Amino acid sequence: YSTNQLNTLLQTWKNKSYLSTLFLNIDGNYTNFDNFLVEFQSYQHKFSVIGLAETNIDSENENLYQISNYTSIYQSRILGPNQQPKAKGSGIGLYVHNRYNFSKASHLSICNENIESL
Repeated sequence: YSTNQLNTLLQTWKNKSYLSTLFLNIDGNYTNFDNFLVEFQSYQHKFSVIGLAETNIDSENENLYQISNYTSIYQSRILGPNQQPKAKGSGIGLYVHNRYNFSKASHLSICNENIESL
C-alpha cells in the first residue's frame, strides 16, 4: 500500500480497540531507521505493536532507536562462524505501544542461525 492507501484503510479502524501490527524488514537500523520514522509519522494510526527484522544492531545500541510512546525490546544479532556478530541480516526488535503492559517471555526468545524470536 502507499501511505495514502494505508491511511484510508486504517481510518475504518479509527475508533475500534483492535490490536494492530506493523512489520518491516528494515535492513539495518543504522541506515534506515530515520527514514522509517518519517514514514511512520505520516500514518494516521498508532499501531499496537511494530516489528522490525534485520536490525543489524548489537545490544549496546538498542537504546539509540526509540519511537515516542512505545517501549522497545530487541534480540541482538546472531554470532557467525567465527563467533563474531553477523554483519548483516540478523537482529529483531519489537515496539509495543505504552498503552499495553507486556513482558518478554525469555523462554520463547531464541536467536540462532535458524530462527530469531522475541
